[in-house]
Amino acid sequence: MLYSPEELPEEIEDFSLAEAEIHVGRFRWLDVVMRRWANQLESTLFDHLHSVFEIEAETVIWTRFSDVIKTLGDQPMYIFESDQKGKGLLILDNAIAQACIDRDPDALENTVPLDVTELNSETQKSLFDIVSQIVADLEGCWFNIGELPLHLKRITTHPMRAKVMLPFERCLLGTLRFRSEGFESYLIICTPYSCLLYTSDAADEEDSVDLGGRRI
Repeated sequence: MLYSPEELPEEIEDFSLAEAEIHVGRFRWLDVVMRRWANQLESTLFDHLHSVFEIEAETVIWTRFSDVIKTLGDQPMYIFESDQKGKGLLILDNAIAQACIDRDPDALENTVPLDVTELNSETQKSLFDIVSQIVADLEGCWFNIGELPLHLKRITTHPMRAKVMLPFERCLLGTLRFRSEGFESYLIICTPYSCLLYTSDAADEEDSVDLGGRRI
């Protein structure tokens, strides 16, 4: 959930959210979270892979879940659940998933796409360990803005098994782009509108709204 302006904890000063002013996206508070996440993951992946990544956060957008499903291939997709019981997806590109499994920085330039048929229990555990840290990093990026605890439920590599929302349901889509020498990949987080209580517009206008657009 996002804090409305009148609900901000007393210890939070207005200037502590000044970083949001440099963003022009519609969901500027989420843009702040994504940029923080990108910065944190640079450190996390260096610790994990001993390789330096440049990670760029794209502007958060909204779309219909049916449009998300159309873009998916056979790749690791982690299904998560929020405290509000809304379900979403953490989608890994095969290249970054394979790099996390190999833990070999020298192999980044020659990383081959992940063969999903080889996701045995040992491989899944190896990948789950780093994904758990990636999610923990995201949860820590909400300070001074709100909170969004996410609970990983299961992994699938088939788009038909990743239909955690109705096709017409609106969702927020955040993308991180990973770059290293000779290596490019991405990560996508797809969160249902229902997981968040306040939109960035509502925060700016000091009004609370539900995510269907109706004023409360």
